[in-house]
Amino acid sequence: MVTKRRIFASRALVLTIAATLGGCPRASTPSATPAATDERVASTTDSVIVGEPGFGTRPEGPGDRETELLLDWGSWAGWALPDRDHAGTWVGPFDLHAPGWRAAEGLAFTVDGQSPHDASAHREPGLLTQTLHYEGFRAELRLWFSGPNHAMAEFELVSEIDRALELRLAWHGKGFSDTTWALRKGATIEVSGPGEPGSVFMRFPADGRAELRADGYGVSLPAITVDGGSRRSWFVSLSSEAAPLDPPADPRQSFDANRARWAGYIDAARSAAAITLSPADQRLAQASVSTLVANWRQPFGPITHEGLFPAWAYDGFHGFWAWDSWKHAVALAAFDPRLAKEQVRVMLEAQNDRGMVPDVIYPGAETDNWRDTKPPLAAWAVEQIVLRDGDLDFVRETLPRLVAYHEWWFRDRDHDGNGLCEYGSTDGTRIAAAWESGMDNAVRFDDAKMLGNGPQAWSMDRESVDLNAYLVAEKRILARLHRRLGKDSLAEDLERESSKMAEHVRTQFWDDARGWFRDRRLDGTFAAGWGPEGWIPLWAGVASQEQASRVRDAMVDPQKFGTHVPLGTLAADDPQFDPSRGYWRGPVWLDQAYFGLAGLRRHGFDADADALQAQLLEHAEGLREGGAIRENYHPLTGAGQNARHFSWSAASILMMVWRLPAPQ
Repeated sequence: MVTKRRIFASRALVLTIAATLGGCPRASTPSATPAATDERVASTTDSVIVGEPGFGTRPEGPGDRETELLLDWGSWAGWALPDRDHAGTWVGPFDLHAPGWRAAEGLAFTVDGQSPHDASAHREPGLLTQTLHYEGFRAELRLWFSGPNHAMAEFELVSEIDRALELRLAWHGKGFSDTTWALRKGATIEVSGPGEPGSVFMRFPADGRAELRADGYGVSLPAITVDGGSRRSWFVSLSSEAAPLDPPADPRQSFDANRARWAGYIDAARSAAAITLSPADQRLAQASVSTLVANWRQPFGPITHEGLFPAWAYDGFHGFWAWDSWKHAVALAAFDPRLAKEQVRVMLEAQNDRGMVPDVIYPGAETDNWRDTKPPLAAWAVEQIVLRDGDLDFVRETLPRLVAYHEWWFRDRDHDGNGLCEYGSTDGTRIAAAWESGMDNAVRFDDAKMLGNGPQAWSMDRESVDLNAYLVAEKRILARLHRRLGKDSLAEDLERESSKMAEHVRTQFWDDARGWFRDRRLDGTFAAGWGPEGWIPLWAGVASQEQASRVRDAMVDPQKFGTHVPLGTLAADDPQFDPSRGYWRGPVWLDQAYFGLAGLRRHGFDADADALQAQLLEHAEGLREGGAIRENYHPLTGAGQNARHFSWSAASILMMVWRLPAPQ
């Protein structure tokens, strides 16, 4: 995966506070999700969503990416739980436009300056909570998202004694050394990061008294009375829009709608499985959904559709990648088909007149990466969406672009015109051509040379087996999509083409001496390396049963791919195996693991696939313990490597636990 650091122009993040007792201010809500009717958490969610107790970690600086972040509804700003020593604080916001924390104590809540004598915290998908215990009363704090770019924080005082209590409430925030604070009109605080315009505006009630301090701000309210045995709530509106949003007309309904929406996500993701999920796999499915939703971004700048970042926790991944998007869409289709369609649209609408889809697009002004594209899995994503919701209008919308993209490969990436394609680039560089494969530094490309095909069209001097297997699968899928629209003649043409091409892949890329599918140089020799390209023909349905059996032998061999965490990107006995530093020279990438497992199941090796999958999910660091889902994993130690909260890993986990079959 190509990485490129992006710094975005900052967009204002606005906070407004409203106090309520027995009612809420009237205002419109951005949420279109039907609300649950229960006063507290919808009871249906109790058996669906599994929460995790415990406080968070305090960010050590603006660039700290270790703190767990709550993001939802495509928001560009997130919030986090504090550590225990700072109970009562909502840490943040974390601004994704100019990535970084604006404050370690972004919204700290105190009552009469007291510290609680006991406190607890809880995290579950879409919700953070804290409970603070004082003498005679407690405070219950909740933070959730009520709509796109809009969150709510509730501060509720609950009297635990019979007499009335007179209390004074205050909020304060502390920034980092490079944070700038300013007091604006009324009780409004502006916070800015280094060298940028104001990015956070915190608007407090009109009767609040605001002041700047050496390290932040403070806002205090007049004394209030809480009657014995009663509750009183203050709702804080947290907006990442340029203008402040009033609280929803009914914040309690907003909370219930959030719980119902998340219950729907988790239930749909679990029920999409072909088998009954174990409790451990149910928890893993929930964590995967949470990871995907946290990487969801609303449109911004030139981007007009929603999509998912590969990982919010790594600044270099704050864009939209092509083959990431196709995998995200396959997983999203099961629990949010609307967002899955947006994920496809965000890339297809960037397509150029020749039919090429760029490698990556960004929401900023910097040039998108048109040096290469990514492997052709777009039609697979569209078909998976349609299999979930039957939306033929989406097929009509996307099919012309899918066909144009498919034809582009044969026009710009078939150097010798033999109907088999090569990875390449638009600028003639080998590095961009390797990026096009998605396997940036794979051994099979080490000695590649570039060959010109025409204006802005270059190929490596080798035909890649995975690329051509993907193209066979795409022809079959495009045929099925045409049949859905009654275009049988076009479907028949594609079916004939796929059969002919499948035979070429099955024979020309098969190394019988090795028992593995391999890239071939244009001079007929095999390229170096043992990688997952060898099992893609099983997933694509072009391998014979005898070939699949021999590939299976290498996949389960502990000396090759059956390692502690199995199905790495290079056989463990290859001289170039380097899983600690290799990126695509040994680490286990979960998308390639899914393709391998589904390929085994396609050929009847279900027991082997089940055993390898169980081994992978048990040994990959943190997956069973609720840790962050990582970009890739060390095949010998299981250590999580590179980016945290990685979207396509989460999507691939869902495909694994679902036993999602390979395309037919």
